[in-house]
Amino acid sequence: MVALAALLLPIGVGALISFSDAVYMRFPPVAYSLRWYDRFLTDPVWMSSLATSAAVGALAMVLSVVLGTAAALGLVRSSLPGKTAWMTFMVSPLIVPGVVLGLSLYSLFLRAGLTGGIWGLAAAHAIGGIPLVLVIVAAGLQSVDARQEQAAAVHGASPLRVFAWVTLPAIGPSVAASSFFAFLHSFDDLVLAMFLSGSRMTTLPLRLWANVNYKLDPVPAVVATFEVALIVAGLLVFHFFLRSDRLSKEKP
Repeated sequence: MVALAALLLPIGVGALISFSDAVYMRFPPVAYSLRWYDRFLTDPVWMSSLATSAAVGALAMVLSVVLGTAAALGLVRSSLPGKTAWMTFMVSPLIVPGVVLGLSLYSLFLRAGLTGGIWGLAAAHAIGGIPLVLVIVAAGLQSVDARQEQAAAVHGASPLRVFAWVTLPAIGPSVAASSFFAFLHSFDDLVLAMFLSGSRMTTLPLRLWANVNYKLDPVPAVVATFEVALIVAGLLVFHFFLRSDRLSKEKP
């Protein structure tokens, strides 16, 4: 209970500040208002940053899911020697400090002309998203009976059809969960965005950073509340589909 309270307390404080009527962040609020929600939703600068983060996140999610799922299939279903070493290598971006990764990618992407654009930032985010997808999908594949895939192949199904009609439905919840986490990983990133966004593109975390440093109005609390609501909604939807999938499998 203490740990849960420690996790929920900052969220509750931020939510209360988001309804404050004060010009600057203040807790507890003296008066409550929706003025900062209106400011966030009607300000084209904030909406542009939100759209940029959503576009980068969606692209990074697609790259992460495609490459991460392919890597998981290769590691789990193949007879590749040294699987443990390959798995360790592929999840290593998760333990590399963000500043180190950002500086390295900046030097590389600058030569390739990929800084300051959506594709470059999405590719950088995918480097961190692929390990998330790999770990989650690989765990899902471990629970899938490989004999089902072999049976489909014996009856003439091509590898692509085996994946589309047998493997993918079985690992669907794992792919969905990894997609959600890959999107959040990109949507909430600040460090890589600081290195690779340039002056032409501002993501939502960058806009938040600038606001906290120079304005300190309650709009960041509004954005934080929206992000928490997004995470909770995503988890609830995932739980619903996971439960529905489990119930459908239990039916005779």
